[in-house]
Amino acid sequence: MNTKLTTKAAHIYCLELDFTCREADEDFSFVVSNGIAFDPQDTRIYFGDTFGGMIYVFDFDIDNGCISNRRPFFSVEDRKPAIVDGATVDSEGYYWFALNLGGKILRVDANGRLDREIHMPVRSPTCVAFGGKNYETLFVKSQQSFLSSAELARDPKPGSQFAIHDLGVRGLPEPQFGS
Repeated sequence: MNTKLTTKAAHIYCLELDFTCREADEDFSFVVSNGIAFDPQDTRIYFGDTFGGMIYVFDFDIDNGCISNRRPFFSVEDRKPAIVDGATVDSEGYYWFALNLGGKILRVDANGRLDREIHMPVRSPTCVAFGGKNYETLFVKSQQSFLSSAELARDPKPGSQFAIHDLGVRGLPEPQFGS
Protein backbone atom coordinates (compact mmCIF):
# COMPACT_ATOMS: atom_id res chain seq x y z
CA MET A 1 0.00 0.00 0.00
CA ASN A 2 1.16 3.50 -0.73
CA THR A 3 1.37 5.07 2.75
CA LYS A 4 0.40 8.48 1.37
CA LEU A 5 -2.77 6.87 -0.03
CA THR A 6 -2.33 8.60 -3.38
CA THR A 7 -1.17 6.13 -6.03
CA LYS A 8 -2.03 2.63 -7.14
CA ALA A 9 1.30 1.13 -6.12
CA ALA A 10 0.06 -2.01 -4.33
CA HIS A 11 -0.40 -5.51 -5.75
CA ILE A 12 -1.73 -8.88 -4.61
CA TYR A 13 1.01 -11.31 -3.62
CA CYS A 14 1.05 -15.03 -2.96
CA LEU A 15 3.20 -16.18 -0.04
CA GLU A 16 4.65 -19.61 -0.81
CA LEU A 17 5.36 -22.30 1.77
CA ASP A 18 9.09 -21.54 1.49
CA PHE A 19 8.28 -17.89 2.40
CA THR A 20 9.05 -16.52 -1.05
CA CYS A 21 6.38 -14.40 -2.63
CA ARG A 22 5.21 -13.56 -6.11
CA GLU A 23 2.70 -11.20 -7.66
CA ALA A 24 -0.58 -13.03 -8.06
CA ASP A 25 -2.14 -10.71 -10.69
CA GLU A 26 0.45 -8.59 -12.49
CA ASP A 27 -2.18 -6.49 -14.31
CA PHE A 28 -3.96 -5.31 -11.17
CA SER A 29 -2.90 -2.50 -8.84
CA PHE A 30 -4.69 -0.47 -6.18
CA VAL A 31 -4.08 1.96 -3.33
CA VAL A 32 -5.34 -0.07 -0.33
CA SER A 33 -6.66 -3.62 -0.08
CA ASN A 34 -9.18 -4.95 2.41
CA GLY A 35 -11.86 -7.57 2.70
CA ILE A 36 -9.81 -10.55 1.54
CA ALA A 37 -11.70 -13.79 2.12
CA PHE A 38 -12.02 -17.25 0.57
CA ASP A 39 -15.25 -19.09 -0.14
CA PRO A 40 -15.91 -22.33 1.83
CA GLN A 41 -14.79 -24.50 -1.11
CA ASP A 42 -11.53 -22.53 -1.57
CA THR A 43 -12.39 -21.93 -5.23
CA ARG A 44 -12.95 -18.17 -5.02
CA ILE A 45 -11.16 -15.27 -3.38
CA TYR A 46 -12.87 -11.98 -2.59
CA PHE A 47 -10.82 -8.80 -2.61
CA GLY A 48 -11.83 -5.27 -1.63
CA ASP A 49 -10.26 -2.33 -3.46
CA THR A 50 -10.88 0.11 -0.62
CA PHE A 51 -10.52 3.42 -2.45
CA GLY A 52 -11.76 2.01 -5.75
CA GLY A 53 -15.12 1.28 -4.12
CA MET A 54 -15.25 -2.23 -5.56
CA ILE A 55 -15.09 -5.77 -4.26
CA TYR A 56 -13.74 -8.18 -6.85
CA VAL A 57 -13.94 -11.94 -7.00
CA PHE A 58 -11.25 -14.15 -8.52
CA ASP A 59 -11.22 -17.83 -9.34
CA PHE A 60 -8.74 -19.54 -7.03
CA ASP A 61 -6.71 -22.69 -7.65
CA ILE A 62 -5.69 -23.84 -4.18
CA ASP A 63 -3.27 -26.48 -5.48
CA ASN A 64 -0.95 -23.97 -7.13
CA GLY A 65 -2.01 -20.79 -5.31
CA CYS A 66 -3.07 -18.99 -8.48
CA ILE A 67 -5.89 -16.50 -8.94
CA SER A 68 -7.50 -15.70 -12.28
CA ASN A 69 -10.61 -14.31 -13.94
CA ARG A 70 -10.92 -11.11 -11.86
CA ARG A 71 -14.40 -9.63 -12.14
CA PRO A 72 -16.50 -7.06 -10.25
CA PHE A 73 -18.51 -8.60 -7.42
CA PHE A 74 -20.08 -5.77 -5.39
CA SER A 75 -19.74 -2.00 -5.64
CA VAL A 76 -19.91 0.48 -2.76
CA GLU A 77 -19.43 3.45 -5.08
CA ASP A 78 -22.98 4.70 -4.41
CA ARG A 79 -22.34 4.58 -0.65
CA LYS A 80 -19.34 6.96 -0.57
CA PRO A 81 -17.66 8.19 1.55
CA ALA A 82 -18.07 4.66 2.95
CA ILE A 83 -15.29 2.22 2.08
CA VAL A 84 -14.77 -1.54 1.96
CA ASP A 85 -12.96 -2.83 5.02
CA GLY A 86 -12.39 -6.20 6.75
CA ALA A 87 -14.38 -9.25 5.69
CA THR A 88 -15.12 -12.91 6.23
CA VAL A 89 -17.24 -15.64 4.67
CA ASP A 90 -19.85 -17.74 6.46
CA SER A 91 -20.47 -21.47 6.11
CA GLU A 92 -23.21 -20.82 3.53
CA GLY A 93 -20.75 -18.99 1.29
CA TYR A 94 -22.01 -15.47 1.94
CA TYR A 95 -19.47 -12.65 2.08
CA TRP A 96 -19.68 -10.33 5.12
CA PHE A 97 -17.80 -7.02 5.24
CA ALA A 98 -17.50 -3.87 7.30
CA LEU A 99 -18.68 -0.73 5.54
CA ASN A 100 -16.28 1.68 7.21
CA LEU A 101 -17.53 5.29 7.38
CA GLY A 102 -20.93 3.83 6.46
CA GLY A 103 -21.81 2.39 9.86
CA LYS A 104 -22.95 -0.99 8.57
CA ILE A 105 -22.05 -4.61 8.12
CA LEU A 106 -23.19 -6.03 4.77
CA ARG A 107 -23.83 -9.65 3.80
CA VAL A 108 -23.64 -10.43 0.07
CA ASP A 109 -24.54 -13.71 -1.63
CA ALA A 110 -22.18 -15.59 -3.97
CA ASN A 111 -23.79 -13.84 -6.97
CA GLY A 112 -23.00 -10.36 -5.63
CA ARG A 113 -26.51 -9.53 -4.41
CA LEU A 114 -26.99 -7.72 -1.12
CA ASP A 115 -28.67 -10.08 1.35
CA ARG A 116 -28.54 -8.23 4.67
CA GLU A 117 -27.52 -4.90 6.23
CA ILE A 118 -26.76 -4.55 9.90
CA HIS A 119 -26.70 -1.01 11.25
CA MET A 120 -23.92 -0.45 13.77
CA PRO A 121 -23.86 2.04 16.67
CA VAL A 122 -20.61 3.42 15.23
CA ARG A 123 -19.82 4.97 11.85
CA SER A 124 -16.50 3.19 11.50
CA PRO A 125 -16.71 -0.62 11.72
CA THR A 126 -13.43 -2.00 10.38
CA CYS A 127 -13.31 -5.77 10.62
CA VAL A 128 -15.63 -8.74 11.05
CA ALA A 129 -14.90 -12.28 12.17
CA PHE A 130 -17.00 -15.19 13.35
CA GLY A 131 -16.13 -16.76 16.68
CA GLY A 132 -17.55 -18.10 19.87
CA LYS A 133 -19.18 -21.46 20.34
CA ASN A 134 -19.70 -23.02 16.89
CA TYR A 135 -18.69 -19.73 15.19
CA GLU A 136 -22.20 -18.32 15.71
CA THR A 137 -21.19 -14.86 16.93
CA LEU A 138 -20.09 -12.13 14.55
CA PHE A 139 -17.43 -9.95 16.17
CA VAL A 140 -17.02 -6.43 14.81
CA LYS A 141 -14.07 -4.15 15.52
CA SER A 142 -14.31 -0.40 14.98
CA GLN A 143 -11.81 2.44 14.79
CA GLN A 144 -11.29 6.01 15.88
CA SER A 145 -8.90 7.00 13.10
CA PHE A 146 -10.12 9.28 10.33
CA LEU A 147 -12.99 10.62 12.45
CA SER A 148 -13.20 14.34 13.22
CA SER A 149 -13.48 15.69 16.76
CA ALA A 150 -17.15 16.46 16.10
CA GLU A 151 -17.79 12.89 14.93
CA LEU A 152 -16.02 11.47 17.98
CA ALA A 153 -18.16 13.67 20.23
CA ARG A 154 -21.38 12.40 18.56
CA ASP A 155 -20.25 8.77 18.62
CA PRO A 156 -18.91 7.67 22.01
CA LYS A 157 -18.09 4.10 20.98
CA PRO A 158 -15.54 4.18 18.14
CA GLY A 159 -12.62 1.88 18.79
CA SER A 160 -14.90 -0.63 20.51
CA GLN A 161 -15.50 -4.28 19.74
CA PHE A 162 -19.05 -5.57 19.32
CA ALA A 163 -20.56 -9.06 19.33
CA ILE A 164 -23.64 -9.77 17.23
CA HIS A 165 -25.62 -12.84 18.26
CA ASP A 166 -28.55 -14.80 16.80
CA LEU A 167 -27.79 -14.19 13.12
CA GLY A 168 -28.91 -17.69 12.15
CA VAL A 169 -25.63 -18.45 10.38
CA ARG A 170 -22.22 -19.80 11.29
CA GLY A 171 -18.77 -18.74 10.29
CA LEU A 172 -15.81 -20.94 9.50
CA PRO A 173 -12.53 -21.45 11.32
CA GLU A 174 -9.63 -19.67 9.65
CA PRO A 175 -7.16 -22.10 8.06
CA GLN A 176 -3.59 -22.16 9.26
CA PHE A 177 -0.80 -21.26 6.87
CA GLY A 178 0.80 -24.35 5.37
CA SER A 179 -1.78 -26.82 6.65
